[in-house]
Amino acid sequence: MRNFKDDIDTIYIPFEEYQQFNQKVILVDIEGATIPGDVMDWLLRFPYPREVIETNTGVRLKIYQVEEKEIEKVLNQIRTFGLNPISEEVELELEEYE
Repeated sequence: MRNFKDDIDTIYIPFEEYQQFNQKVILVDIEGATIPGDVMDWLLRFPYPREVIETNTGVRLKIYQVEEKEIEKVLNQIRTFGLNPISEEVELELEEYE
């Protein structure tokens, strides 16, 4: 990305305002190369942004922008599929601007 720094638009956010972008992310590790059908059906109807990343042992599902009051509900839904989700705080990486 650093090589393309001058070729793309950059948004500079004051430090005080960037904290609102910190968010909780729900992580789910799934063994094997595919996501089970019942989980995929649920994800198709799921309102939050998500990302699937290939790992050495299977796939990792990352769910973003879950409202604080909804986190426990989403974690419980994931547990009904026999999966063990975790929720963690993720901070954006910032580049210092002078």
